Amino acid sequence: MILPLLVLVPLTACAQLEGLLTEVRAPVTTVLLSGYVYSTPDPQSEADVVVAGALVVEDPDGEAITEGAAYDPVGYPGYWLVEVPAETELLLRLTPAEGEGLTTVWRLRSPGGDAVWDGATGPADLPGYALFAWPLGLAQDRLDAVATLAGLPPADLSDPSRCGLWGATADPQATDPSALTVTDAAGAASPVVAVAVDPATGVMSLATAPPVHYFFAFDLPQGAVDVALGQAQTRFTCRGGELLTPWRFSGAGP
Repeated sequence: MILPLLVLVPLTACAQLEGLLTEVRAPVTTVLLSGYVYSTPDPQSEADVVVAGALVVEDPDGEAITEGAAYDPVGYPGYWLVEVPAETELLLRLTPAEGEGLTTVWRLRSPGGDAVWDGATGPADLPGYALFAWPLGLAQDRLDAVATLAGLPPADLSDPSRCGLWGATADPQATDPSALTVTDAAGAASPVVAVAVDPATGVMSLATAPPVHYFFAFDLPQGAVDVALGQAQTRFTCRGGELLTPWRFSGAGP
């Protein structure tokens, strides 16, 4: 009867010790974000990527934090990497090589671990890609069409002192257009044009009730730009000659 007791005691002691152990890891302070950067919101081939330019990371007030870099423009054209602070509100200011696209400003909250941004990010029932720069002509044509639809004067997206805004909602069916606001650094409210898109035909119409697929603001001055849906708010910074893109916008965060 002695031998079984000797075996039982060490096993019980080990079980008790395991209950007292706590795994200790260094806190994550930076994370690596990576993925393909497209040169258009509707890429049709492997050539529709950004291979050169700048990917600058800033805080929401426009203070520079770090810069991204193309991973391998020859072997993996269009694939970019950037190391950013973990779980932090950030701006990504994407500028393609000169003449190849419009500076496009993205907003995100970084995750708690390394992540890939490649994937669909458009409104729930319309296509989109995770990170892309707008071709100037394509963006200008769409904003001009929306301004005409709303009876507003057109705005020049290439104006180095002003910015445009093109947002896409995370939940079109739940977005109240009257709750969308855009406010500049001086506290002035900019007209917001909410738009619904027929998925079958692509025809745009002004949205006075849900669904709201996209929303636009024009001729925004340099400085802070606060975009809100109800009580939730997200900040961009306009440097001029840019398109601000609150994509998959639900009010808080990107």
